Amino acid sequence: MTVPVALFSFISYAGTDWGGLMAASTVMTVPVVVVAVLAQKHLVAGLTAGATKG
Repeated sequence: MTVPVALFSFISYAGTDWGGLMAASTVMTVPVVVVAVLAQKHLVAGLTAGATKG
């Protein structure tokens, strides 16, 4: 089961488990933010290296 499908399982006809939905979406988002922060230095270095001419 992929993460978006798992998040959708917190929503049912009877109601929405907001606490579980928010906790699961936070757990899903934290690794992405951590990797982006750690890779930011290398990403910017690569972009600026590719912008130089010659």
